[in-house]
Amino acid sequence: MMLPRPLIYALALLLFSFYAYVFFLRYNELRNYVNNQYLSFKDFVFELENTQAGQKVRLTEDFIRSVARRLGIELKEITYEEGKFRIRARGVEPDALVLLVHELEKGGRLLELKAVDNTGRGRFDVSITVRAF
Repeated sequence: MMLPRPLIYALALLLFSFYAYVFFLRYNELRNYVNNQYLSFKDFVFELENTQAGQKVRLTEDFIRSVARRLGIELKEITYEEGKFRIRARGVEPDALVLLVHELEKGGRLLELKAVDNTGRGRFDVSITVRAF
């Protein structure tokens, strides 16, 4: 059975049109995906360029004592073993504890934090272990 030549041309044109339509849809999806990824990358680069580097300080016993004195924290003891500072304090207010941890993280990595309030008055007995950078 032979199909007439105009019918073959019409079917080929129809098939080509269908593939062109599908290609166009896929192309638009890919273009939108690439544009979205590019925009998110540009946002990331913008935020990366506009961040401020954190201030690194050298973690020493004098630094810890000065921070505690500034925040009004009563230190019980500070010990240094193998690159780690163990700090124990008594009667620490919650907001002073947050500020102390923030200051300590400028010069080291917090390994352990234990804060116990046995009185129920919001004053904590604190044990902190920090590894100096």
